[in-house]
Amino acid sequence: MRFVSVITDAEIAPDKMQKKELCIQCGRCVDNCPQRAFTKREGELVADMDKQRCAAYQQAYRQI
Repeated sequence: MRFVSVITDAEIAPDKMQKKELCIQCGRCVDNCPQRAFTKREGELVADMDKQRCAAYQQAYRQI
């Protein structure tokens, strides 16, 4: 599930920005994305995400 925004009037302390790369290059995003919004870069384990393709899928899914 992908949350885009949360609207609240609660006072919430911000987290520190992550400086390290969180992707461990396991490829699970590529293998498990139902819309196939991820593509591997040529010769690398890194995957690029097509955000528009993902958003279109999410929009269609919400209307079911």
